[in-house]
Amino acid sequence: PVIAVTVFSFGSPYVGDIEFKKLCDSMEHLHMLRVRNLQDQIPSYPLLGSKGGFKLEVKQDIALVNKRMDVLKEDYLVPGKWLCLENTGMVQGEDGNWKLEDHEIEDGDGI
Repeated sequence: PVIAVTVFSFGSPYVGDIEFKKLCDSMEHLHMLRVRNLQDQIPSYPLLGSKGGFKLEVKQDIALVNKRMDVLKEDYLVPGKWLCLENTGMVQGEDGNWKLEDHEIEDGDGI
């Protein structure tokens, strides 16, 4: 089935390049309305990196993706919907990153 999608964008910076625009324009069931205030400068950006030479570097802990959802591949060893910390074994380290510290108790673990 064909699903029509309508996007209302408010005060957002430009994203993508000319190929992205061509792709969006080619989708007949994609409708977009870009709303901006004349005085707002943000919709005119990005100025930096729009011609290349821009490298986005964000220190974002990937474990936060699964905090309320279950979308990461199992390879990442991050349980889904782990916000209830007592039940998932997720522990926040001194660097602020979250990791799974879950292990089976074996004989001789000092318990």
